[in-house]
Amino acid sequence: MSDTEISAEWIDGRLRRPAASITHLVTALDASFLHAIVQINGAKLGVWNHPAPYDADDRYEPFRENVPLSAWALPYNQRELLASPDFGGFQAPMMIVDTTADEAVLAKAGEAWPDDPEKEFTALPDLLAKIGWALIPVAADNSRALFAASKARSDYAGLLQHWCHEHGRTFYTIVIQDEKPIVRIYPAPDENRKHAVFQEGSQFLGRMALLGIPGEEASNHLSELLAELNARNE
Repeated sequence: MSDTEISAEWIDGRLRRPAASITHLVTALDASFLHAIVQINGAKLGVWNHPAPYDADDRYEPFRENVPLSAWALPYNQRELLASPDFGGFQAPMMIVDTTADEAVLAKAGEAWPDDPEKEFTALPDLLAKIGWALIPVAADNSRALFAASKARSDYAGLLQHWCHEHGRTFYTIVIQDEKPIVRIYPAPDENRKHAVFQEGSQFLGRMALLGIPGEEASNHLSELLAELNARNE
């Protein structure tokens, strides 16, 4: 396996082979990526299988039942989703889709979602052919997600791959090699990665300054933090 390939073990087993057969990419699941999807296809995004928290009168009622997917299109719900810093609280099967997607199609796909994470979600290609695209978490903590598109919407994936690299992000694709799924890595260009570090780093140092911690002190501790994180992952 080359330096640009890694094991697919961290990808949800239900999605490894099905994803390899369609146009897709895997990257960090965060609000910035959701905004990129909106910019590319103009959709209003909704979380299938999870009720939108605000009703038509802008009342916060997150535990309602029988809430249509279209309710996510309401302004307060769009704001809630597109500003979300963490998707770890959503339970599988979680799919972020266009709020105009056919709920009957989604419900049928949900019935085909295996309980066993090693059994394949073979309905994925048929689902995409009917709804166009979907964003599905592939990591246990919902930190990364698979953006998958139908053949008719394959340009969306290409545009998002370009967006990732413009913003210093690595993206991944899943391929079958020697009859096994593997992950190919596509790092962003060095200059774009540097820009991303500067952007995120300046925000971090700004927060530290608000806490009364000078930038020099904060940066001195970062090497200690990196060593600790590396030790945890060994």
